[in-house]
Amino acid sequence: MKNGSNRLKDLIGRMNMYFTQSQDTILESNISLVQGISLFGFFSIGLLAFLASYLIEGWTISIGHILFLPFFVINFIWASLLKRKKKKQNIEKIYQITQVMVVTFMLSFLGLILYIEIVPYPTQTATLVAPAMMMLSVIFIVPFYITSFFLCVSYLAFCALSLYCLNSQIMRANVFNGLVGVVFGLWGAWIVTNLRAREERTKQGILWESQQDKLTGVLNKSAAEQKCIGYLEAYETDHCALIVIDVDDFKNVNDRYGHQMGDQVLNILGKTLQKVFRDWDIKGRIGGDEFIVLMKHMSDQEVIKKKMQFFEELFSQATTIKAHTKITCSYGVAVKKEMYVPYKTLFIEADKLLYVAKNGGKGEGKIKNMEM
Repeated sequence: MKNGSNRLKDLIGRMNMYFTQSQDTILESNISLVQGISLFGFFSIGLLAFLASYLIEGWTISIGHILFLPFFVINFIWASLLKRKKKKQNIEKIYQITQVMVVTFMLSFLGLILYIEIVPYPTQTATLVAPAMMMLSVIFIVPFYITSFFLCVSYLAFCALSLYCLNSQIMRANVFNGLVGVVFGLWGAWIVTNLRAREERTKQGILWESQQDKLTGVLNKSAAEQKCIGYLEAYETDHCALIVIDVDDFKNVNDRYGHQMGDQVLNILGKTLQKVFRDWDIKGRIGGDEFIVLMKHMSDQEVIKKKMQFFEELFSQATTIKAHTKITCSYGVAVKKEMYVPYKTLFIEADKLLYVAKNGGKGEGKIKNMEM
């Protein structure tokens, strides 16, 4: 029983981590799905409506079929706008808007299916509702609680519409079919989401192994710089801050205590960076005792100062315990707001500020806004 509970917690934790760390991949996939389904659906509905009028005797187009056409057009435009804005706005905001778009798409799509299945045909059992519930639950990438909400709302709407429009025999059949859609939709969503999370975790693990600086646990120089360049180019108008950090008198630490102690100091610095800064900030080692941090969506100098003070406190405490002497760091910070600034320009400015700080005293830092 305990093993089962632990396994469930692990699965939920894996899914939560997937939706936290893979937002860029998820929103890209969901936007492409909405675009693809809308484009395919628009032409398919038109073609099927045209053919059905000739092939199925007595078939007539309903308002529900007609509403599918503007529905697909609106969602295609919405998804296209989000794809364009993705390059200009911070990823968290676009991710949230994309999730709203997906849930709206799912509910509206199923609402139209409910209408064309029940209202024009009150003497027939609905056959497309359950497959639509299962399909929508599996193809879009949304948290499991959102899928559960979607299925529950859809099922209640299906039951209510069947109760209002149909006779008791057909209504009972629809209630059962809808329940099948809910059960298999939840089951499919749970399995597919876990498979996606597991695959992403494996890919990230392999990628991290190739990008990690083994001594400090943060990114190596190549990976850190590439991630910074990629982020600054993808989100040109995003507010961010590049911090360059250097250990004061690191050569003296090596000379006095030995290289093994020097390695331990660097390891402490890497661990402290990971503890102090956010998961989505880029943290890397670019030289012997030189590190960088790119704080995304951040331009508030007071917040950055407090963050660095907290970092200094933790780092000094940990190194004092290990080396029995206080070891400090100096830093320089180049802050950009809505103006695009290349990584190289940001780094050069932050590096200059670092050495201005070191010349002014140990354990100090300098911050500059690039747009001032």
